[in-house]
Amino acid sequence: MITSKEEMARLLQSSGNLYADETFITGTSLNDIDNQLFEKFINIKHKKPLTDLGVSKATLLENMGMLKNGNLTLGCLLLFGKNPQQFKPTLTVHCIAFKGTEIPTATYRSKKDPFTGNLKSLYEQSLAFIIQNLNEVQIEKGFNSRPKLEIPIETIDELLVNALVHRDYFTLSSIKVFVFNNRVEIISPGKLPNTLTVAHIKLGTSIARNPILYSNARYLLPFEGVGSGILRALEKYPDLELINDTERELFISKIKRSTRAL
Repeated sequence: MITSKEEMARLLQSSGNLYADETFITGTSLNDIDNQLFEKFINIKHKKPLTDLGVSKATLLENMGMLKNGNLTLGCLLLFGKNPQQFKPTLTVHCIAFKGTEIPTATYRSKKDPFTGNLKSLYEQSLAFIIQNLNEVQIEKGFNSRPKLEIPIETIDELLVNALVHRDYFTLSSIKVFVFNNRVEIISPGKLPNTLTVAHIKLGTSIARNPILYSNARYLLPFEGVGSGILRALEKYPDLELINDTERELFISKIKRSTRAL
C-alpha cells in the first residue's frame, strides 16, 4: 500500500513514467539561475555564446525541457541554480573524516556543515574535502619524483560524480562522504534502479535515473555519460567495493586506503 508521496514517486520512477530531475519546482524562476555558470555551459555545449544562438535563455531552457510556466525543473536547479537547497534543503553532501574505522567507536578528525550549492559546487567542495583528508605517497624513487594521492584522483572523481548524477532525488536525504583510517565511503541515496546490478555496472551497463543530469552534466563535471565511469574507477584502483543495499535503499562505494591515517 502506498503511504507517502515519496513512495508513489519511486514507484512511478521505477516504471519509467516519472523522473525526479524532470519535475518542476514551484516557486522557482529564471532569477534562481547562476547566469555565469549557465553561459559557461552554453559555451561548452554549443561552442558559442548564448547571444549567438538567436534565442532567449527562457526559450532555450523550455526547448531543453527545463522550464515551464516560469518554473525550473529540479535538474535545471541542480545544474545551474544559485542555491538549490533553498527549495530542496536535504539535497546536500555531508562530509566527515573519522579517527578510527567504524562510526560507533570513531571520533571526528574533520567535520563540515553539509555542503550546499549546485552540482558543480557540491562536486568541488566534496572533492577538496576528500583530498585534504588523504595522504600522499611516494610512488617512484628519486629525489625529484613527486608524491601522488594514495587513492587515484580519477577514481574519486568517477565515484563522486556518479553519486551526484545517479542518486535518487526523490529520497529526501544527503549524499554522505565518510573518510575512515582504512577506507573512504561514498554513500548515495537510492539503490540501483530497476533490474540493474553491481555486476551489470562493472560491465559498463547503465540506466539514466535522471535523464536531464545524465545528458547535461558532462558539460560542467568530469562525466562521460556512457556507462564507463565505474569501469574507469576500477581500472585506476581495483581495491574498490560496490554495494547495492536494497534494504536501506543506498548505493555505497567503499575505497580501501593504501595507507593508514596517522
